[in-house]
Amino acid sequence: RIGWGDAEAGALDQQRQVAAESRDLSLVAKAKYNIGNYLFEEGRRQMDSDLQKSVGSLQSAIENWRAVLELEPQNAKAHKNIEAAKLLLKQILDEQKKRQQNQDPNSAGQQNKQQDNQQQ
Repeated sequence: RIGWGDAEAGALDQQRQVAAESRDLSLVAKAKYNIGNYLFEEGRRQMDSDLQKSVGSLQSAIENWRAVLELEPQNAKAHKNIEAAKLLLKQILDEQKKRQQNQDPNSAGQQNKQQDNQQQ
């Protein structure tokens, strides 16, 4: 499934509104926790299509779970989710690095060929 449906996007908007406007800190923590979960899943979905967006979503998920910990330092689920997101983020960054290393030798080889052709 690509992207979110209208119902899911609407639910996310509601969670963001609660997080921004509620004075009940336990509701704010729950909303931020749910937003983090949404962003984590979005990041996982984007891994195959757009690594940059995936990284951004995972970083935002971590930020939301850290906000939960500011309100509820004992929240074990938020701690666990942050660690899972960090591991996934590391995998993605390692994959990006590997892709860049695989592209660099090719582009360097192409440049060398072009320079050789120009010299002849």
